[in-house]
Amino acid sequence: MEHGFEALPCEGTEGACVNSWLAISTNAFELFAQRWQADSGTCNGGLKWQYNPSSMGYYYKNSVTNGGFFQTAARLARYTGNQTFADWAGRIWDWSTGVGLVSAGFHVFDGAGDADTANCSEISQDQWSYNAATYLHGAANMYAFSSGDEQTKWETRVLGLLGAANATFFSPEADAIGVMYEQNCEKTATCTTDQTSFKSSLARWLGRTAVLVPSTSQTIMGLLQTSAQAAASGCDGYGNSTCGMKWWANGFDGQSDLGVQLSALEVVLSLLVASAPGVAVPVAA
Repeated sequence: MEHGFEALPCEGTEGACVNSWLAISTNAFELFAQRWQADSGTCNGGLKWQYNPSSMGYYYKNSVTNGGFFQTAARLARYTGNQTFADWAGRIWDWSTGVGLVSAGFHVFDGAGDADTANCSEISQDQWSYNAATYLHGAANMYAFSSGDEQTKWETRVLGLLGAANATFFSPEADAIGVMYEQNCEKTATCTTDQTSFKSSLARWLGRTAVLVPSTSQTIMGLLQTSAQAAASGCDGYGNSTCGMKWWANGFDGQSDLGVQLSALEVVLSLLVASAPGVAVPVAA
């Protein structure tokens, strides 16, 4: 939608394409909003991680779920110019900071339980790169949507999130300054298959933030350049066909699952944002 993908064939009636990219995105937003209302009996709001009560994680409200809703609302606000989406983005941000998922120092923590009387009172202090990236890109879209004092407010939040991400997910060693890493598991080689993919989200949404918020561009592109060069240096596995996980290891480290390859690909592709077509201009609400 934002990047000019070819329109889907219209399957609606009376001129309404119910399967257009915008319709699909709006429907997803509306389902999230309905879930928010249904889940508001605990923690004064927020989405549960899981939809099915029998699923492990149902009694957990986490950053990737609520950050995803925040980002969806923010991107729809920027694309459509519709204030309703922007209001929801502000509401989700305020809830996230109020409950403690996003700290005063802009660190993004993993989540909190809401079973029984827990009521999100104990926040998991785990920090994962894709959680921070999700909120960062959402805030960048709100900056692009806003003007005046509101834009300044969102720029402050973007810069805060970027600073916290830089401090947390870069520079694993003294000789690897500016190299991205998954700080919660990478140095101990305990990242699971999904966790190895988290850096791909950080790389992608850093690149898009650099485009949406010009004041971040120099810092972000410097981090991406350093990380991409380090990642490429580890892509000499199995006959120079496979990339490794530890970009700071000065060569292939032997870990080569799908998430590892995706992360290396995304950090290299993110260098192209400066020459790529811009995100689509807003449409009429």
